[in-house]
Amino acid sequence: MRQPRGWISALSRSLGPLLILLLVCFPGLLGEKSKCQKITIPLCENLGYNMTRFPNFMGQENEEDAATKINEFAPLIAVNCAPQLRFFLCSMFAPMCAEGVDHPIYSCRSMCEAARNGCTPVMQNFGFDWPDILDCSQMPFQGDPRAKSDPSRLCMADPNMDHKAMNMSEFWKNIDSLDPKYKEVLKKLGQIPGSWRPDQSTVAPSTREGTEEIFLNETDIGAVSIPSLCKNNSRNVLARRFVHVEKYDLCVPRCGEDVFFTPSNREFVETWVTIWSVLCFISTAFTVLTFAIDTTRFKYPERPIIFLSFCYNLYSIAFIVRAIAGTENIICDKANHHVIAAGLNIADHAGCSVVFLMLYYFGMASALWWVMLTFAWFLAAGLKWGQEAIKAKATYFHIVAWTVPAVQTIIALIMRKVDADELAGICYVGNSDQQNLGGYVLAPLCFYLIVGTLFLLAGFIALFRIRTVLKSKETDTNKLEKLMVRIGVFSILYTVPVTSVVACYFYEHANMERWRLNVLQCKGDENCMEDHGPSVELFTVKYFMLLAVGITSNMWIWSTKTCQSWRTFYKKKCRGKSEKSSEKKPLTQQNSTNNFKTNHFRDRGAANPQVPYTFNAPVPCSQSSSTAVTSLPVHSPSSLPQSKASSVTAGATV
Repeated sequence: MRQPRGWISALSRSLGPLLILLLVCFPGLLGEKSKCQKITIPLCENLGYNMTRFPNFMGQENEEDAATKINEFAPLIAVNCAPQLRFFLCSMFAPMCAEGVDHPIYSCRSMCEAARNGCTPVMQNFGFDWPDILDCSQMPFQGDPRAKSDPSRLCMADPNMDHKAMNMSEFWKNIDSLDPKYKEVLKKLGQIPGSWRPDQSTVAPSTREGTEEIFLNETDIGAVSIPSLCKNNSRNVLARRFVHVEKYDLCVPRCGEDVFFTPSNREFVETWVTIWSVLCFISTAFTVLTFAIDTTRFKYPERPIIFLSFCYNLYSIAFIVRAIAGTENIICDKANHHVIAAGLNIADHAGCSVVFLMLYYFGMASALWWVMLTFAWFLAAGLKWGQEAIKAKATYFHIVAWTVPAVQTIIALIMRKVDADELAGICYVGNSDQQNLGGYVLAPLCFYLIVGTLFLLAGFIALFRIRTVLKSKETDTNKLEKLMVRIGVFSILYTVPVTSVVACYFYEHANMERWRLNVLQCKGDENCMEDHGPSVELFTVKYFMLLAVGITSNMWIWSTKTCQSWRTFYKKKCRGKSEKSSEKKPLTQQNSTNNFKTNHFRDRGAANPQVPYTFNAPVPCSQSSSTAVTSLPVHSPSSLPQSKASSVTAGATV
């Protein structure tokens, strides 16, 4: 019995000093509660509550330690990546203290998630992650019924929880407008506890599942934009790929440099685009020529298809011009050794100007002719307009379809929005600028597509009603149904490619800033850009869809009537040639015949015989001009017997 008592005595003697120390340092263990105190942290003043208590969520026991830690998050608060961030952080480091509640009150889980969702994309773009110490799963959630009996489950919620991830262009603007004390914002982001990864010396994707993050070298962290490469970061390998244009204060890629794509990608896409542009040219040229040889066949409401094909014909020529002239002669300013960029004047660059005008003007004109086509269908089917009535308004169709794209093109040129497409080697709008892509390309294309689709649907509804009425009267509806099928197929062949192009443009618009950032982070590494740069496959699909409408636009003339039109045209041309040859040939033969007659009558003592009339029989295309039926001499009935005269005359007229 003595041994156990001795063991307890020894244990109490060894733990005694430790227990005393714990009771002194943590008086709450004795039942003493912490008291509310006024918030003096400058970052957390005027938040809607002014009293706090400690220890806080992070375990700090006093306001000085809390102020030091929360200031490490000042860069994120300064760039305003999430409007809830400041309130959320203050509730974590300086929680609210309420009378009658013995526990600190933190933010609800929804506020934590809103702040995390808003700021995580920004942090990940620089190789950081949301700090582990701010684990949202540890936060109480709003409306917890257990909070009535357990005050520790009380929480604060922001009434405005809806927040989207910050746009990177807005992020850069916020950085540029920061106070001088935050100019080193990117370096300070790395000081956030629990966010900076240990391996920050290489450019490599994160191993965290479901994300693609790239780490920056600390020496390159200040180069937050491509323009800074030209002035402030000449040691960077990317600086050799860019040129600073002092006149416009722009930093643009050098001629022949591959910034976003690899040389193999460029070569493949250039060949790909050339093949489809040639096919598009052939297809649309056939459609336009078919209209030229038989204009009366194509009447309204389907005549706008011809003008749509004409637009795509000239649109495809722009790509063919690029293939013939070469990429460098189109997108490169050889005098200054840099590519064409938005903000530069392209008046002195003939190749770029011509390609841009053909692509942008006729591309927008084709979209408007689609609207005119669907509008004409709507007038015919929905409003019961006849062909003549629609034709009377055709002038207005032309004014709108040709003038509006001209205004768009002029504005783009005046505002200097034209830039180079590195991959396809063409000049267009929005290849490297999000705002230009959205305002000059996406907005008009979406508007034209939506308006045209609405007219198309309204016309189809009217056609279905007509079909129902005809069927109720037991009238044959085969022709109407065939027309509906043709319109439906043609509409699909137009809307699917154009919708795909619009989707690709949205993809570019959403990721352009991220690609620009990845250019800095990959530092010219081709393998890195292939993994974290633009998707070449999607761009390949986009270029194909840009030309697919022209290739399939001749679907409307896939009929026996087209064969008949070309057969008739060929016969007319062949007949015209034979008539010209026959007009020349009888003159020679007539002279020889007259000589024969003169000698014949001279021998028989006759003088001054009458010159006989001739008859030129039409020559079939299959016969040669040498075998044509020639003029036959027919003597007057007075000089020949009646029977012979009749037979010769009959033979001449057969």
